[in-house]
Amino acid sequence: AHQFFRNLFASMSTVLGGIILLLEAALFAWWKWGDASSGTEEILFLTMVMLPGVLFVCLYALFSALLQTDRKYFLPSVAPIFFNLIFLLILWVVRDWQSEYAVVALAVGVTLAFLIQWVSLLFSSGPVLRNFRNIQLWTPELKKMVSAMGLTITGIGAVQINSFVDTLFARSADLSGPAYLYYAIRLYQLPLALFGIALASALLPPLARARQAGDSQKSHALLQFALRRCLTLMIPMTIALFAFGDTIVNLVYGRGAFDLMATVETTRCLSGYALGLVPAAAVLLLAPAFYARKNFILPLKASLISVVVNLILNLVFIYGFGLGSQSVAYATSIAAFINAGYLLYALKEQDGPVFDRPTVRTMSKVSLCALFSAILSLYIGSFLVGGAQASFLWGVDYLNISRDLLTQIMHLAIYGGMFTIFFFSYAWLFKIDEVFQLIGIKK
Repeated sequence: AHQFFRNLFASMSTVLGGIILLLEAALFAWWKWGDASSGTEEILFLTMVMLPGVLFVCLYALFSALLQTDRKYFLPSVAPIFFNLIFLLILWVVRDWQSEYAVVALAVGVTLAFLIQWVSLLFSSGPVLRNFRNIQLWTPELKKMVSAMGLTITGIGAVQINSFVDTLFARSADLSGPAYLYYAIRLYQLPLALFGIALASALLPPLARARQAGDSQKSHALLQFALRRCLTLMIPMTIALFAFGDTIVNLVYGRGAFDLMATVETTRCLSGYALGLVPAAAVLLLAPAFYARKNFILPLKASLISVVVNLILNLVFIYGFGLGSQSVAYATSIAAFINAGYLLYALKEQDGPVFDRPTVRTMSKVSLCALFSAILSLYIGSFLVGGAQASFLWGVDYLNISRDLLTQIMHLAIYGGMFTIFFFSYAWLFKIDEVFQLIGIKK
């Protein structure tokens, strides 16, 4: 096993290192001799500075997997803290620098932080790395692993390329569009990272064991259970992001050079992404159902179809209707619905419907409870905070929005507190056991 890891480490370092060197050469040629604008030249230079960080991120993931197979979970979980501490330190150092120099220092700092994050794992991985004799860059085991992962990597690569193209569409719609999308997607990805990815990671091993044992009924029940848990979380979060997205954006970003118009545009992008939160979380859970039966082709097809749909919608929204950067977020969400729908249809054909009537009934109740809670919270909250917070999406008078941190915290506490109280009250009134099972009140 250790020899296999050493071969994999050498192969990954060689392949990724070679790709990065080629990209660096191409970017340098474009930056040095290409006919690019000053803004594009800055982007190219910063990309060259940060590109080596890709290698360090991949090595960190590889070494984390090694430690976790040895049941060492603490250090892989703590290592990202080193990244954050270094990045915060550099932010503090360059706080008074001119912006053009500060940005370069931050780019260097990101690469350095990724390096230290990976190096922090080497201390526990030392015994594996002591002997580098008989290294083979392309072994039969690696061939099997690459062939098994090939289709998944293709799908992930298509999605990443699609994200890059989204940035180009947003930039063509508005020079600040990519920034608005970036700020919005950070908030959109938070519930996905905290709950969706965690559920998907926990779901795959028991699904694979059930499939290997030939117990399709158990694997289907596991998938239904995970989807119910996930949607019970994601549906209220989706509605909360729609209702109080402006308050969240204003609290997180609303200060300094992030002006009121940026807050409005970021909120509109966040509403577009929020529309696809539920299907995006569902895709995270549905894909492992196919991976467990070693079916990598169907998730790839679903991913490629969603990529094509997203590209077509962007072309129609941006160049056909002349919409702004928020239309890119809506296109992404619509494509997520297509992806999830395709996977659900395929599972229905193979194992029967994933959502039975009790599940649909429960999810409908959860949706209605969250919707009524949001409406009541907005109505009552408009009297408590002056009505300004509920006006961002429609561009009504937003100029009196508070930029004071304590006031921003108070506004979110009011809306969030009322929404939580109303939601659990409705869940108790309509006897939605899934909600209370989720937080451990009921078994």
